[in-house]
Amino acid sequence: RVRNLGHPPRVLRHFQGDGPVEPGSAIVTIDGYDAGVVTSAAEAEDGEGTVVLASIRWRARESSLRSPDGVALVPVGSSD
Repeated sequence: RVRNLGHPPRVLRHFQGDGPVEPGSAIVTIDGYDAGVVTSAAEAEDGEGTVVLASIRWRARESSLRSPDGVALVPVGSSD
C-alpha cells in the first residue's frame, strides 16, 4: 500500500502504434516486463499505424513500451 500511496496503481495513456495493435493485447517494456493492456485501438486517420488507449501500471508509465509483437508505442500528448 505504501508504494501506491498518492497515486493510482494504473493510469490510462494515449499512444500511437507504428503497426497494428488489437484491443486486449498485452503491453510490455523493452526488457519484457508486463506493463499493462490495450483497452481500445483504432486505425490512425492517416492510415499509418494505430491509435491506442491503454491501462498502464504506474511504475511503467514513463518506460518505452511495445506490444509483444514488437509494435512500438509512442506516447501522445503530455504526461504527469
